[in-house]
Order: sequence, then C-alpha cells, then structure tokens
Amino acid sequence: MAARVQEDLADGRAVGVDRTPTFFIDNRKFVGAIPFDQFSQILNQELVERGTPTPAPATASPGPKVQEKKSSPTGASAQRTQPSSGVLGGGGESTFSSFQAGGGCSEKESEEEQPTLISTSKARTLFEDQQALFVDVRSSKAFAAAHIRGAINLPSDEIAERAKTLPEDHTIVFYEGGKSGGQSGDVCAASRSAGRYLLMHGYSAGHVLVYQDGLEVWERARLPVQHGQTPSP
Repeated sequence: MAARVQEDLADGRAVGVDRTPTFFIDNRKFVGAIPFDQFSQILNQELVERGTPTPAPATASPGPKVQEKKSSPTGASAQRTQPSSGVLGGGGESTFSSFQAGGGCSEKESEEEQPTLISTSKARTLFEDQQALFVDVRSSKAFAAAHIRGAINLPSDEIAERAKTLPEDHTIVFYEGGKSGGQSGDVCAASRSAGRYLLMHGYSAGHVLVYQDGLEVWERARLPVQHGQTPSP
C-alpha cells in the first residue's frame, strides 16, 4: 500500500500537482478551493467555447413525505432520515455544491458578490474592440517587465486607496500573471479581490470583470504585450 501511495504521489508531481484540491480544466490548472459559482462559470465557459451545450439545472424529484414522530424514546435523541431528492441525494444539491460546502473558501468571501470571470477569447474581443480598460494588479516591478498593451498598473494592495480613480462607466478587466505565486496556488485571487472591492463600492457588476487566464496565457496566444511603465490611474 505504501509503495502504491508513493507511486501516486510521483504521478501527481509529474503533472504539477503538489497540493489538494487541484483541478485541471482543459490546459488550465486551478489549485485551492474555488467558490462554487465561479467554478461552475469556468466549466460553462469551457463548454461554450467547445460548442457543447451547457446542461440545464437538474430538477429535484419530490421524495415521499416523512412523518415526524411527536415523541421520542426516553433517554435517546430522536433521529429522522431525510430521503434523497435527486440523483445523488443531499436535498437536490449538485456534486459541486456538496464539495464546496467542505472546501477551504472563507465564508465571508463566498457571501460577497463575485466579479465575472472571462477567458482569453472574451478578453481578446474586448481588447481588439477597445471596449475595456485592462488593469494589472501585480507589483510595479512585474508590470514593468511585461503587461498587456495599453493596460494600467494598480497593485492589489493599493486598491482600497485608489479604486475611485477607475471609471465607473467603463468596463474594467482585472488580471495578473497567470502563474501561482502564493500559498493558495490561486492564479487570479488578487484580481477577484480587486473586483469584489469595486462591486462592494457601487460599481456595476456588468462593468467589473476578471481575466482568469492572466498574462501567461495572453503571451502564449501571441497577443500584444509591452514593456516598461505605463502611467497609473
């Protein structure tokens, strides 16, 4: 058994898995707990890009009514088993709902309104049509090394004091490097945090987006990048 475990660990490391949970969706890797609504959005976007219809939400079939006993045996706590109401049970929740309930995402974050995630194809359309302001939330040093052409730099640790310099009537696309640089392994955590801050302070949900693939995928797609500093907002 120990040998098999070591083999599994070696196989995982070979494909870049060094912690759990780790998800692979097409050629993108996501490490760490992801809020269910964002995970579902990522999957649906991938299905749409592949031309696969997204599945309709499952409708829970009503289960038989359970008669609740009015009295319980002395010295024992009354227990009642709820019937499964769906293919997998759990009150009709999906597999992902059940998984997320035990995940490591903070309760506070999951209750907040989340910015919309977009893929490279959508980001490219917004860029080519000049319909959005791209905002790089990395450090000024990382930004100077390379960034999406025309983007401005607003480091994530300065969002609170400088957020109001961003236009409220314009689509804003937050992005970062696309590589895991933190303990969580989340490649767009800082961008989502910046997006949530704007939503909490009155910005329209339709105007706040997060480019989830980041600069790494943008460069691999041979899309325009530039080097050096660009005036911050």
